Amino acid sequence: MLKTNILMLCLFVSNASENCSRFPDGCCPGYKKNYVTGNCTECNDGFSGINCSRMCLYPSYGPKCKSECACSNDSCHFKNGCSNEFTTEIEFGMTNWSSTTSTDFTATSIQTRISLVLLVCTSVFLLLFFLAYGSSKLRKHFKNRTMVDERSTAEENYYQTIPEKHF
Repeated sequence: MLKTNILMLCLFVSNASENCSRFPDGCCPGYKKNYVTGNCTECNDGFSGINCSRMCLYPSYGPKCKSECACSNDSCHFKNGCSNEFTTEIEFGMTNWSSTTSTDFTATSIQTRISLVLLVCTSVFLLLFFLAYGSSKLRKHFKNRTMVDERSTAEENYYQTIPEKHF
């Protein structure tokens, strides 16, 4: 009996490894090679296939892509399922890079953004208007001052040339 159990176990182990030896790195679909340990490890959540090269397709998500989203394609994340906050993982060799992006846009946040844009545009318009108004006033002031100076110089010259017989 013990020999039978050991024989069955050996056959199972040899079949499992034999079936996966034809895949890249000797790992079965749903697994990838860990080059540090040399062993095959299960795919990260949201990935499946040979060497974990396939991202879960809608509506599937999660470990081995076996869970199913009950929301729209836009709201279904390949790793986390239905959520307003997504975490994106990009794998480069042995390093996992991740970033979190919030997609929780409410009517209030959109109204706040529109109000902010309108406030900035109005401020820029008023600034330009007052700059133009002030520069036109300065231009008129200096133009009038130049004309007054020219008139006074002409009058002074006129009185300097009065013939002496008028005295």
